[in-house]
Amino acid sequence: MIAARHPETAGFHEVYLRAAVATCERRDPKGLYARTRAGRIPEFTGISAAHEPPDAPDLIIDTSAASVDECAGRLLEYIQREFAGVGP
Repeated sequence: MIAARHPETAGFHEVYLRAAVATCERRDPKGLYARTRAGRIPEFTGISAAHEPPDAPDLIIDTSAASVDECAGRLLEYIQREFAGVGP
């Protein structure tokens, strides 16, 4: 939607960092998921509010299935591949 609204951003790339709700809850340092499940936070994405993954992202990185280093490596590989020869 952003790319369609702003055609001047021809270099726009959508990267979807996918994570299961259980993974997000396990990684939650602020306890937001627990507070949402207790009813103290309304409209929390993935719990009490809908989550709509992108229709056609340029890259999907499943953070539930890979380490931080592996995810970062996939992103760096994508950037190097897609932006090779671009810029000054």
